[in-house]
Amino acid sequence: AQWQAAPRADLRLSSTFYQEGKVLPTRVNAISVQALYNEKEILFRLSWHDRVENRQSPVDAVALALLPDLRTKWRTGSLRGWPANSEVPNFDLTYWSAERNSVQQGVVPSVEPLEAGKGAADPRLTGEAAYQDGEWTLLVRRPLAGVVDQAVRLDPSQGEVPFGVMVWEGGNGERGRHRANSRWVDLAFIAKKLAEQSHGEDL
Repeated sequence: AQWQAAPRADLRLSSTFYQEGKVLPTRVNAISVQALYNEKEILFRLSWHDRVENRQSPVDAVALALLPDLRTKWRTGSLRGWPANSEVPNFDLTYWSAERNSVQQGVVPSVEPLEAGKGAADPRLTGEAAYQDGEWTLLVRRPLAGVVDQAVRLDPSQGEVPFGVMVWEGGNGERGRHRANSRWVDLAFIAKKLAEQSHGEDL
């Protein structure tokens, strides 16, 4: 019932990853995002179409991207080009992999450390996914303060919170910068605050 009342953002995804002078195609072109939060944590619900379930390498994966420092937004540009060079800001990534069906977090210069399983795990950081009829549905639970140093402390009710999504389709061999990316959106527009603490939501 909570999800039925929560706002939903349907985000288009795109890629500009070049190899040998050509843009490598990506297969996932849209994702739906909802978010519920209380005074302690935020729960994201993501769903996207994927023709094949890939739980072994290369795997299906998703990252939720946040900017630790809003002052760097002008240097960051779009998600599609990140990281363009060594001078771009780190991102706060919450990364889910179908292989582990678990979530890691890191404030990192690229996604590679998380793909290698070197992010931070924490009991308060959870992921639960189901694949049915060609569609993934994923729930990601994250403390508002995150679980690593320099993590973005989320408060969707206060000011701008740039938020984006990256998706990897393992069946297409997507890894690293070869991925589908949303635009930046303001989390405040899609996150709904709960009147009282939620103790779990069903997929």
